[in-house]
Amino acid sequence: MINNPKYTETDMNTTLDVGANLTVMPMGNLIVIGVFALLLIGAIVAALKFLKINKIGSIELMNKQTFNITTLYHMNTEIDKVDFDLQTKLSDMIDDKKIHVRNIMRNKITSDVLVEAMATEIAYVQSGMVVKNHMTREFETSNRKSYKDKILQMLEEYFADARYRNKTETGEFKAITWDDISEECVEIIDEWFYESARRVMRSCEEKIEIYSKYMSLFSGEEFFVKICSSCIDKNKKYISDLDTIRKRGSRHDED
Repeated sequence: MINNPKYTETDMNTTLDVGANLTVMPMGNLIVIGVFALLLIGAIVAALKFLKINKIGSIELMNKQTFNITTLYHMNTEIDKVDFDLQTKLSDMIDDKKIHVRNIMRNKITSDVLVEAMATEIAYVQSGMVVKNHMTREFETSNRKSYKDKILQMLEEYFADARYRNKTETGEFKAITWDDISEECVEIIDEWFYESARRVMRSCEEKIEIYSKYMSLFSGEEFFVKICSSCIDKNKKYISDLDTIRKRGSRHDED
């Protein structure tokens, strides 16, 4: 008999019965606990797969989707920089060529006002092309001739208007027609095509390097790998088309 006023004999018998039950049925308890543990682990694994979490750390949890989106953002940022740099180079080239254009025009036009008008219009047409960023599309073999004809038509119409205004406003009109300067305009446009194509080709090569770099980072992600692969093929096609302009202008030296 235990000399403890807090416990009665009935209490002690109950305690002994509970202990006896635990020793008699341990396997049943273990099975229940084991099943519960397996269900819990399965639920955790399923959740991780659903969220596509590939790394668990005490500080950072990053899933693959977040990595892909972040990587895609950085890739597009680098591509945008290439496009911006290209536009800057093409715009600078137009400014640098203005004196050259004026000198070509002066071979046939005696009026400085008309020379400046034509040089300004040619630069305006070229700058519009750069702003629209359609260089690769318009320079494609299938579009090149029609685009060149369109530019020459615009210059011819502008020349007629500038020639008339020059006649009425300054009295410096000379007996000069579009036919007298058309060859010079063709020369200017051809040279501009060549110089622009050379710069666009270089930017395409830079883009291919960027897409190739990021394609390796997207390894195993078929969707993003296909994006990079498609862009690489597209830029290779641009280079192939633009290279025909380079061959026609092979008399020029590289920078």
